Amino acid sequence: MTRILLLDDHQIVGLETKSMIEAYSDFQVTCVSDHQTAIEMSESEPFDLYLLDMNVSEEVCGVKVAENIREYQPGAKIIIYTGFDYTNRIDLIVSSGVGAIINKDAPAAELMTAIHAVLSGYAIVPLAALKRLSLKQSSSRSDQKQDTSYTLTEQELQLLTALAGGKKTEELAEQFFTSSRTIEYWLSKLLNKMQVQTTSQAVTEAVRYNLISL
Repeated sequence: MTRILLLDDHQIVGLETKSMIEAYSDFQVTCVSDHQTAIEMSESEPFDLYLLDMNVSEEVCGVKVAENIREYQPGAKIIIYTGFDYTNRIDLIVSSGVGAIINKDAPAAELMTAIHAVLSGYAIVPLAALKRLSLKQSSSRSDQKQDTSYTLTEQELQLLTALAGGKKTEELAEQFFTSSRTIEYWLSKLLNKMQVQTTSQAVTEAVRYNLISL
């Protein structure tokens, strides 16, 4: 029989959730209201799945409890459930290794879907939280590009300025008193440093970060 440990500091809410889960399955649910008890039980007799309240108390959150459980049971399957907005803490929740996040107001069918999915090795993240993660990753990539651009040398900036002016390889070779082959080598290094594929993209990035002007 599948065993679930449910942690909720509001005992009535916890018992209601326990009844709902057991009514829709043959799972055995153990309900506790103290986080330390939950951690100790996970250490002495690991459960198949843990359903943890996000806000256990003013001092302890479900994510911290999840991390403690994983110290004793690295492969623990965990669901965080909460009655509060969690989108601003999505990074913390995901990094803790939980399998799903679900609202306490979610219908029984939605909760059971999450439980079955996590037990099967899948992860479930609400669309709003997924969008927030995607936006943060895009922002992070942009910041990385901006930081990389500022490491350009004076010669590379001059090269970009010349490219922005429409100069070709032969003309660049004349301007920098070197060979076309050397210019091509410089351009290859520059594109790699700026993490772009073409010289036009390199110029666009340089203009975007005010490294050169047209």
